[in-house]
Formats: sequence, structure tokens, C-alpha cells
Amino acid sequence: MGRRYLLTSGMDVATSGGVGHPTPPAGVLGRVLAAGRCFRVANHGGLDAAGVPPSFPPSTAVLAAPILSPAHVHGWVCLLDKVGADAFTDEDERFARMLAAQVGRIYENGSLYADPLRHSTS
Repeated sequence: MGRRYLLTSGMDVATSGGVGHPTPPAGVLGRVLAAGRCFRVANHGGLDAAGVPPSFPPSTAVLAAPILSPAHVHGWVCLLDKVGADAFTDEDERFARMLAAQVGRIYENGSLYADPLRHSTS
């Protein structure tokens, strides 16, 4: 398995620290992301069965988008509990998909540059 990176934003320090290094998503969330599709659900009873990593803070809505390149799913962007609303919208999903696509391109371009650089210094 390659390196795993985690960035949190909008969480207090204690909550962010509790997330740790979550395992890859499981259940419905894991299957949807592995297929390269977005995942959006609102469930006021909790999201345990959706496959959100158990270290994530309790949430009632989630929106996740895969970080893609043409050949790989590199990771995912996950948004929890939209401020001022009960659920994420179609527009939110389009925005998350565009953001994740940009991150995927940046990651892939950086990886393409890092490989020759690593070989040239060996």
C-alpha cells in the first residue's frame, strides 16, 4: 500500500486528532468510490452502515468524491454535515467532483515528476 495522507479542515483540534489515519472506506461508500462515483447521503439516524470510517466524527450527512486519474482512484474527498442545511445538494456534488478531479490531476502530475526525479538522484 502506498502512502496515505489526511487533511482535515473545519474541525477543532481534538476532533481532528481523533480521526487519526482512517482505513479506506468500506461498505457502500467504499464500493461507490472504488467505482469512481460520488457518494451522497443524509441520514438523521447516523451513517454507521454507509461505510464512513468509524474514527470520523458523528455526522448526519456525507458527500464523498473520488480523487481520480484515468487509471486509478488515488483517494477521496469527504465532506460532513453541510452548514446551514440538512443535506448536500446536486450542486454540492458537482463542486466536490470538480475539486476531486483537480486534486487527482495535481497528484498525478506531481507523481509523474517525482518518479524521474527519484531515479535521477539514485
